Amino acid sequence: MPKRARELTALEVSRLKAEGSHAVGGASGLYLRIEGGSRSWVLRYVFARARRRMGLGSYPGVSLAASRDDARAALKLRDSGKDPLVMRDAERETVRLAAAQRVPFDEAAAEYIREHESIWRSLKHTQQWRSTLATYASPHFGHVPVSEMDQARVLRALAPIWKVKTETATRLRGRIEQILDWATAHGYRTGTNPTRWRGQLEHILADPSKVAPEAPPCRGPARDMLEKRGVIMQDRADFATRISNEKRL
Repeated sequence: MPKRARELTALEVSRLKAEGSHAVGGASGLYLRIEGGSRSWVLRYVFARARRRMGLGSYPGVSLAASRDDARAALKLRDSGKDPLVMRDAERETVRLAAAQRVPFDEAAAEYIREHESIWRSLKHTQQWRSTLATYASPHFGHVPVSEMDQARVLRALAPIWKVKTETATRLRGRIEQILDWATAHGYRTGTNPTRWRGQLEHILADPSKVAPEAPPCRGPARDMLEKRGVIMQDRADFATRISNEKRL
């Protein structure tokens, strides 16, 4: 039978200086680990014939009494047939996923833009992304968690401008789609992207190539040429971003 460590007092623990692992008693396998000036609690135990080490926090942030309580709770789990380290990691992952899925659309969009603006060709393109989303998406669902984004919310932004600002609307749809794909890849949401055109929105919204274009204001040919070139460059940048996202997924 293993030797039972003497229960050290809080004062005795505070006076421990030598590097290494010091058994502090009060719970089987509880040690204070001192290394390189840092101190932390470690619980050593055996589960399914395998030796396990479970960190219980740093000292003195976690007190001696608290570390003993945590160690006893972990050993109780072990004795009931559950690995306390696996259980804790699973609980942390559940909490992390729950928090991730509360990320609002506006926050996800801002993160997406920050990640991609360095590969976009110009500051103007970044500004166009921000402006389009702020004007047409944020008022409808900027505060909505990306995990709750659905087709109905997407259509609230797209439907009112689909026939009167078709080019803007198609760009907006593509940008929302890319942001939601990115959010899925980062674990912020699951399921089908509600902004997909093929197989989804193509059955609800008119084909943009068949929508009568809005009449442009009178302007000179030079300005028309510059704006047309800007549209082409923006399309290329959007396409490059989409390909990059698809490679990640």
